[in-house]
Amino acid sequence: MMKIVYSVIVLVLLGLAGSVCAQNREPAPQLLTSSIFKSYPNLEAQAREFCEAYIRKDYQRMTELTHPKMLECTGGKEKLLSELRRGEELWQTYGIEYLSWTPADATQVISDSGSLYAIVPTIVSRRVRGKLSPSDACLIGISSDAGHRWTFVPTSCVNLSSMFPNVAPRLKVCPER
Repeated sequence: MMKIVYSVIVLVLLGLAGSVCAQNREPAPQLLTSSIFKSYPNLEAQAREFCEAYIRKDYQRMTELTHPKMLECTGGKEKLLSELRRGEELWQTYGIEYLSWTPADATQVISDSGSLYAIVPTIVSRRVRGKLSPSDACLIGISSDAGHRWTFVPTSCVNLSSMFPNVAPRLKVCPER
């Protein structure tokens, strides 16, 4: 329960912090198709679908594309759905409107114990109290069927060492700006 509340609070705080820090930021990464996306086309398509579901507020679809360990640690699919809806109410309270969330160039794929783990940086565009405020977020895509179907975990919402102890030390998550 506390992890869910913490995740919602983190999303709200990231929204607020992004508006303050946006003036001192470097330009967002270019959107390009990487050799990783060429090797794993479903990674790009499903990462895009995950992000777009969030923007459309299609939380049902988003949870279908959420990794089962993330669902487990948040108390299950229904609990996560409830917290996402509650988070949406908090955004409105703070004047945050998410406009787009777009996967950028995948940067890494690691194979471990029959699963693939991919780092997918993303670009988030939002409006905070009427002002555009871009930011970056990082997803980990996980596939247990050689890249056919991917599920995702936002790195800002979990402790990777606890969730994926075998691969966490090797994952080069997106740098914070």
